[in-house]
Amino acid sequence: PYGVLLSDDRDGVILAQEEINNSGGIRGHQIELFIKDDRGEATAAASAAKKMIWEDNVVGIIMSGGSASNAAVVPITQKTKIPQLSLVPTPKEFHERPEGAPWNFVVHLSKKAQGKRLSSYCKAKGYRKLVILYDVSRSMTDYKDSFVNALPADISVLAIEGYKSA
Repeated sequence: PYGVLLSDDRDGVILAQEEINNSGGIRGHQIELFIKDDRGEATAAASAAKKMIWEDNVVGIIMSGGSASNAAVVPITQKTKIPQLSLVPTPKEFHERPEGAPWNFVVHLSKKAQGKRLSSYCKAKGYRKLVILYDVSRSMTDYKDSFVNALPADISVLAIEGYKSA
């Protein structure tokens, strides 16, 4: 489901591209997007970033994915001086630009906004009963709480379980 939620980010970037290009582009140049799926894997994200930078000659990278994927790309974008915009709900350490990473920019939705977004997704899908499983070792407790608090009365939570990943 996380990948499905991130399709909103992808769709928003595509809409922005269309709007900019329909208005004449940037300084007369059309924007071309290269969309890659890292499957939530840091190594796949790093490989995709390298390909886009060195083969596709991109001038910037917009990432929507997990913290590990974003973190894996930071050293690459810093070395190549390619701006990296991260659109991701991330642990606290990524709320601000990583130290020593002047080419990395983070757009962080609040926990409350993330909770509302996930709640709206569940309602739109017609989900009425949920079981919530979350990783307590990755600072996700606050996101879980925001999600539960944003749920409408017609969606019930059958169980909430936290686990600690290795």
